[in-house]
Amino acid sequence: MAEVPKVDEFSFVLMAGVLFIFLLAFAWTTPTESPPLVIDSSFELTAAAGEKLSFEFTVSGKPQLTAVNLTALGEIRNWITFSKNNFDIRDSTTVKVTINVPDRTPKGVYSGRVMVEGRGGTDTFSIHLDVVGKERELTSRLIPGEEFSSDFTVSYYEGTDTLDSKTDVKVTKSYFSGRSLSLAGIMTSERQSIATGGEISLIIEETNSIGNLIVKLNDEEIYKRKVGVGEVVIPLGKDQIERTNIITIEAGPPGAMFWASSFYVIRLAEFNVDYKGAFAKEFNITLSKDEADGFRRFSLYYKVKDYTSPLPLMMIKVNNQIAYWDKPKLVLFDDKLEEDMFGNPLYLKEGTNTVTFMFEDNAEYTIEGALLTLEYYE
Repeated sequence: MAEVPKVDEFSFVLMAGVLFIFLLAFAWTTPTESPPLVIDSSFELTAAAGEKLSFEFTVSGKPQLTAVNLTALGEIRNWITFSKNNFDIRDSTTVKVTINVPDRTPKGVYSGRVMVEGRGGTDTFSIHLDVVGKERELTSRLIPGEEFSSDFTVSYYEGTDTLDSKTDVKVTKSYFSGRSLSLAGIMTSERQSIATGGEISLIIEETNSIGNLIVKLNDEEIYKRKVGVGEVVIPLGKDQIERTNIITIEAGPPGAMFWASSFYVIRLAEFNVDYKGAFAKEFNITLSKDEADGFRRFSLYYKVKDYTSPLPLMMIKVNNQIAYWDKPKLVLFDDKLEEDMFGNPLYLKEGTNTVTFMFEDNAEYTIEGALLTLEYYE
């Protein structure tokens, strides 16, 4: 009987190790996501030296891509900025590309590429930019009053207001007569929108504690119990406070002591409301495609009518970009809004664009004679 050859243990271990490394390499190099897909493969653009222009491209990635990165390549790579980078995609997303052509750029055709890189691969598109000798005409349009008011107030309020108070009042109740106390509190709709709650505060100076102290808010009984001398604080939730509020304070009947009257002498009764929030002023500006694509800047002018002192920083946002964040002017504002606080150009779109004025700390700032002018390349 022939002898069965023995298995070389070293060779077996070596082959198993090679197979294991091969499997790991396959797992590491196999993409877990599909590559991004750019819908348009090239863009042909024309601009003048010193001009800024923008265009949009769409990236598709189904069902989802993560950490997609954009890189500008070629001779115009330093002229290019993106509205976003290192982003995730669900189905598809749109990115705005802005090209700032340097001053005194010679006439000619310049080229570049944008690489769109995902975990599963890359895609690219090309840009061909024809720099012409004659600069496009910069034109302007005054935003009409129905889109941008000439007079408005921007404010922020955090604190407590006493809407009504009464002093040295006696409320009584017998089986034959009685006397109650009423407080009234009226707010504007704007103030009601930032109300966070409130309270009814009573200081009881004297009482015989025979009947209950009864408090009603807008005909709803919110407090009923016997109390002694001292302070009574009844907290109110935001949902309990309406624009118009009527508070009634009464003494309850004397019960079995039918021959007596219950009473409460109230030294001070107050209706207080707490507020916290911004009265931001928001304007919806409608732009055509040519105005959005050729956008250069907004010019803003206004006079200051009134303000509280000291004023905190005021923010002006164009869509989601902060175009101004500084101590507001106290007499006259005459400035340009053309880039955000990080030095990026403002991105406008065809259709509705939002310009918002707001404070994030206590302030009131009244503006009059405001003019907003759009400047764009035709």
